[in-house]
Amino acid sequence: MSNGRGSPPSKPLALRESYQATPDSIPHARHDVRRLAWAAGASRALLDAISLAVTEAVTNSIVHGYRGRPGEVELTAQVAAGTLVVVVTDCGCGFHTPPANPGLGLGLALMADATEHLDIAERAAGGTDVTMRFTVDAPPQARGSHGQP
Repeated sequence: MSNGRGSPPSKPLALRESYQATPDSIPHARHDVRRLAWAAGASRALLDAISLAVTEAVTNSIVHGYRGRPGEVELTAQVAAGTLVVVVTDCGCGFHTPPANPGLGLGLALMADATEHLDIAERAAGGTDVTMRFTVDAPPQARGSHGQP
């Protein structure tokens, strides 16, 4: 299959991971998405925004969704047509359940500020989906081993 210019269409960059709902998983999730965004050409400033939003979403799943109970946080991310879409999913108690520990209440505002689009939806079977969109407008750059996200 070709794009009409004689070359095959580029395959979108994608990630699908599952993490234990423990604080140790937060930096792993952040690093995995950051690495994907870096490969897509995200600027350092955008990488920082993505890192903040992913950290908050995964932390909310662990702290508010599972409330110390065992569980998993699913993370999918895909870059296509200059847009990175990150979805953080849990099967916890749901977004509208009052939190056991409300925290400072800044996480959702931080995520909204860091993303171009934020959608939070309760899952019918229980849990929450957090969908975040970012525009990755810089073309991927040739990055050697020195360039780390």
